[in-house]
Amino acid sequence: MRMKLTALIFFFTFVALFLINKSEELWSRDPHNEIHHFSHYQSNKNIDRTPASFDTSISQNLEEEIQKLKDCYSKICNFPNKDPRMHDLALGQKIKDKLFKLKEKALNEKSNPKYSEIAREYLKIEDGHVKEAALALMSTQPISSENFHSIVQDVLKYHDDALIEDAMMELERYQKLGHQEQITEALTESFQVASPMIKEKLAKGLFPFINEDTFNKYSEMAQNQNWNAKSVKILRSNLRRFERERM
Repeated sequence: MRMKLTALIFFFTFVALFLINKSEELWSRDPHNEIHHFSHYQSNKNIDRTPASFDTSISQNLEEEIQKLKDCYSKICNFPNKDPRMHDLALGQKIKDKLFKLKEKALNEKSNPKYSEIAREYLKIEDGHVKEAALALMSTQPISSENFHSIVQDVLKYHDDALIEDAMMELERYQKLGHQEQITEALTESFQVASPMIKEKLAKGLFPFINEDTFNKYSEMAQNQNWNAKSVKILRSNLRRFERERM
């Protein structure tokens, strides 16, 4: 009798364990199960999000297209050619579009010196639209002395009011990383010789560059200008703002 009872207990225990294991297996496969989804979410967090490596083929194709367009400044291409001004305008817009495409690609890539080289090359073109796109491309890359020199020589000294704001935003990166003296010199020099409209843009964007080390330099610059000029009023307002905030 005891042997039969023991056998029955063993049998029912085995059946119970089997059913429990089976139910757990089915439960774990349920797509609506919360723990299953949580585990999947956790695994997604561990996916490698490292930017893709520099895609030579796509970048090279874009670079070749841009270079072919650049060659159209000196040879006949499929652009309006009866009016040289219209020809250069249409060509510049086309190059600008291609450079902005390259900029979008650069945003999704690791930094690459090739992008800076291209940006510097096209900043030299005497077309504000091309310079705008080249500067945008340059902004995707780490700062360098070559890029800084290009911004000063080919953007600030180009004196295009549409480019000043972007140029000064780019220079802010250099201000924070040890180029303060060079920036102060470049901005004061540009302010001295620029048109009234450019001076206003420079004065409006100058506040981030005013600090204990540069305050006297910019104050002196304001003293040597026409006090009734709108740009000087803006500059003096920024200087007063700095004085208030440092108290």
